[in-house]
Amino acid sequence: MAAIGDIIGGRYKILEEIGHGGMSIVYLAMDTELKSNWVLKEIRRSKNETKYEKALREARLMSEFKCRGIPLIVNILEYDNNQLAYIVMEYIPGKSLQDIMKARKSALPMEFVVHAAIAVCDILNYLHTSDPPVVHRDIKPANIIYVEKDKSFWLLDFGEAKLLTPDTLKDEKATGTPEFMAPEQHSERQGGRQSSDQLSDIFSLGASIFYMVTGQISTRSKINNQYYSILDVDNKASPTLNKIVEKCMMVVPEARYQNVSELKNALIDCTDEAIKGRKAAIKNIRRSAFILMSSVLMLAGGIGFKIAATAQDNRSYENLISSANSQSGDINNKINDALAAIDLKPEEIEPYSVLRKLYESDGEFTIDEEAKFQAVITPNKSALQKSPDYSDFAYQVGTMYLIYYSEPSESYIKAIDWFSDVKNDYRDAASVYLSIGQFDRDITKKLSTGEENGEFIKQWNSLKNALSIAESQNNELLHMTICRKVISAMDEYCMKFKKDGVSKEDMTNMLQRIEDHLADFIPSKAEYSDASGKVDFDKYYAELKNELDQSASLNGTDSLFMQIYPFLSTVPVEIEKTYR
Repeated sequence: MAAIGDIIGGRYKILEEIGHGGMSIVYLAMDTELKSNWVLKEIRRSKNETKYEKALREARLMSEFKCRGIPLIVNILEYDNNQLAYIVMEYIPGKSLQDIMKARKSALPMEFVVHAAIAVCDILNYLHTSDPPVVHRDIKPANIIYVEKDKSFWLLDFGEAKLLTPDTLKDEKATGTPEFMAPEQHSERQGGRQSSDQLSDIFSLGASIFYMVTGQISTRSKINNQYYSILDVDNKASPTLNKIVEKCMMVVPEARYQNVSELKNALIDCTDEAIKGRKAAIKNIRRSAFILMSSVLMLAGGIGFKIAATAQDNRSYENLISSANSQSGDINNKINDALAAIDLKPEEIEPYSVLRKLYESDGEFTIDEEAKFQAVITPNKSALQKSPDYSDFAYQVGTMYLIYYSEPSESYIKAIDWFSDVKNDYRDAASVYLSIGQFDRDITKKLSTGEENGEFIKQWNSLKNALSIAESQNNELLHMTICRKVISAMDEYCMKFKKDGVSKEDMTNMLQRIEDHLADFIPSKAEYSDASGKVDFDKYYAELKNELDQSASLNGTDSLFMQIYPFLSTVPVEIEKTYR
């Protein structure tokens, strides 16, 4: 058993014990090199050899995952001739939905549950579409973690997970938590097939939703052999959610949603935004239908109903796009109009492009907006990729993440898939941003496994190229965003850059480029210059700070300046300390 203050693996300092099980102890530890917190799970073979091997198998499987919502496994340290192991994993400072229910002593709000389920769908989609697919087999509220700080959801406990191959359809034993297991997962003695696949996870998620919104476990009716519905427990519950859960929990797997993308799209219909969007669409369609019908009555005979219906859809679509593009009006109504236009023509790029502009129009692309954007894009992405305009669209979405995403530390990672799809004139820029995102995604694991050699010089060159690209483009927000990324990387990785061959001259030249751009950015430079004519960043910052203190909002570039400003004092110190 480790003691508080012990250093494990030469770098992980034990801070406190945060959990204790039959064969494991869980510690909060600090990486003394990266100054970040991690979880260390200590397991001993002597406690239970089978569980020991199972824990290591789970850790090795999870170490291959690169998906937000699944904790990162960065190291597996074995000692004493493989009798003791420490599994190093990402620290998730949240609570399980099961624990939240216990604290509330009641069911959870429907909207919260729906958002949780949508997040789990994204994680399961990653697992189910891997090669080979991965089936979790133990979806339940106790394994879904909610982090209040950033409103994120995480899926834990992959101890029952399996790689799905033709040889593993049959399970060695009935696996999972009985209350949430699909009927086919149960043993043959209990009427099951003792087998599991992606549809079993869909059942378990449906059963979890049922439990979270009702506070009860669903059982099978002796009358029709189907599971009781939410409305059987609460007749005031959402009929839409009731139908979704019913379909998830069909006894026959083929009657369920056939993939989690279908389930996620159905869950989107439960949100207030979707309901408002449908109402807005119906209102516009009815208005267009009235105009169209008046025109049709004046036309000569011979025009069939099919042609009239197509014209009606086109007119409704055009009205929705026009409304969504209007300079005035409530932003939520315009978003709903764009969503309704997507419903009418899901294979057209135009409404998605309009939706993108609306989401970034307030200067922030939030996690919630991202979930809704992905929900409408994902089912139609393969069709959209055939459009000649898709490459431009993909680049625009990628840069939206870089500039506006509410979690800047995740922005380049989130943009990876979009920049991967850029094939046109923006390909060179997209390739640079893609490289930066891949570094952000992979570097923590590579640092922990000692595979980081050469990675920092590649990242340095990518950052230099990104700054050069930004300087050549007429996009001030993107330029400032790149400056923020470069200077924050200099602050965090100065020593790593030096070890990989970046010189002090390179560092100071890069810092000067950023300062020169900030000086050019500041309006009325003479007003903010000191006696030597050099721009006084402190004075400009103080003025912006005063505006904020008076509750005034800052525009995008001023807000970015405020984020960059602290690095102007820390980075020179870091450079001197590193290269002395």
